[in-house]
Amino acid sequence: MRRDGHIRSLRQAARWPMALATAALLSACATPIVLVSETQSFVAAGRNAGTAAAAFFERARQRQLAANVLLVASDPSCQWAQTIYLRGDFSDGTSLCVDKNATHALPYPIESADETIAPALAEAVGALAAYVGELGMLTDKPAPRFTQAVADAGARLKTLQDALKAAGFEPATEAADAIGKATTDGKDAATAVAGMIDYLSGLAAVSQQADAVRRYVASDGAKVETQIATLREGVKAIQVGVVVTSGQVARNSIVIATNRKLRAMTDFQQRRDTLAQLVTALEEQHRIDAGLAATETMLSQLESQHRTLRGFVADKPTPQQVAQVRKEQSDLVWDVIGRLGGLAGAIGGVL
Repeated sequence: MRRDGHIRSLRQAARWPMALATAALLSACATPIVLVSETQSFVAAGRNAGTAAAAFFERARQRQLAANVLLVASDPSCQWAQTIYLRGDFSDGTSLCVDKNATHALPYPIESADETIAPALAEAVGALAAYVGELGMLTDKPAPRFTQAVADAGARLKTLQDALKAAGFEPATEAADAIGKATTDGKDAATAVAGMIDYLSGLAAVSQQADAVRRYVASDGAKVETQIATLREGVKAIQVGVVVTSGQVARNSIVIATNRKLRAMTDFQQRRDTLAQLVTALEEQHRIDAGLAATETMLSQLESQHRTLRGFVADKPTPQQVAQVRKEQSDLVWDVIGRLGGLAGAIGGVL
């Protein structure tokens, strides 16, 4: 209840200036037009939500690492390594782990560099939400908080870029691999992030020049929307290719190992403790999967909001339209920030 009350107070602080909107906010005349929020709550809340969601992913990964220890310890055929190879077909053997050259060997990374992607993505989503929130709060005054939001988004995206690089995903360098093609993989995600960093760098350079800001968002904003969409699909591909696939293999192996142990146990407490370990392992993978899926949905919403605001910047809205759009977009941004910050509480276990 206390957290809900705090969020409501932040929302109220962000919304009350909307009634002061005038036609000069987005007009194409010579009046200074700088994108700025009259409160700092978008930036602060975006940071806090991103940090909370990143901590959620980090805790889940640590508990999953403990589950990996259980997996390796459950069968003498397994030894700790960055990647182990699990048996995919038990018709010709019973050991959980096999040689990497075995016919049905399935790789499972138990120490993977991609574990830093999810926390970095969460913080990037929080910063992007703050940027979109600031974009929706347009006034004719200087824009220190807008510049701060742009800088925050650029910094968080740089951290995500480093995480992708550590996992082996580098931005595309050839023109044929540029953003916009219909592929979805980690390389595309890295390319999208690099493009967003460039966009925000250019926006920061003109953030004190009203007309330049308006022209830049109107002319280049479509690129960042495509890049957000590509990042979303790239993360989904990483999730399916690395998290879901290998996680399913590990889940199957943990279930097999647990059932073997249960067959040799007669003590109720031992059997209950063993099953509790199994449930914990399954729940942690479920939480990571669901958390990544939730951030993908948030990216979709931010992409749509940015498109709406970009079109608005290029138009000449009436004061009534300005007030309406500011309220609508503010509500949507608060929805993203609230769901991101509450990720841990919103995602339950598998049972």
